Amino acid sequence: MTLSVLLIVYGFWSAARARQCTRRRRTINLSLLTVSGVFVACSLLFPQLMANWMAGATAAGPAGQPALSTFSPGAGFAQLIDRFNRATPGQIQVVAMFSPT
Repeated sequence: MTLSVLLIVYGFWSAARARQCTRRRRTINLSLLTVSGVFVACSLLFPQLMANWMAGATAAGPAGQPALSTFSPGAGFAQLIDRFNRATPGQIQVVAMFSPT
């Protein structure tokens, strides 16, 4: 990511320097440079949102895997226990709990 930022900054610097010379700047070059800059900035500021967008993440898991479950904070453990206990015999249950800290 650092290299991306440095190269985009260098691109803008080169474009500004081209203005001082007799060389003409092309609109398409500046447009692509701007789009690249916005993409890298969004990737730095919102990494999870960009990863989900690029991966096409939805609420469903991979083919054959049920969708992930989310639980409300108040009744979360009661929902978890209920769903876990309703599993059919022989069905594998995986419980993963993540802490924000």
